[in-house]
Amino acid sequence: MVDASGKRDVREASVYEGNEFYIPKVYMKLQYCVSCAIHSKIVRVRSSSGRKERYPNKTRKTPADLKEEYQNANMA
Repeated sequence: MVDASGKRDVREASVYEGNEFYIPKVYMKLQYCVSCAIHSKIVRVRSSSGRKERYPNKTRKTPADLKEEYQNANMA
């Protein structure tokens, strides 16, 4: 990604006239090993039992989870 002054510099140095040339947006998909991702704070450290969870931040509950939660609440 380039800021406005960088775009202007590229446009002035370009051999193309007008708005024929555009800078494409490039998104880089980076892959890190676990220790590097933790060190650069891309992911956080989890406990050994927490690491076994594939999706730790589950936002939706399945119908089975809701039924179990309802039964546990009514038994107490």
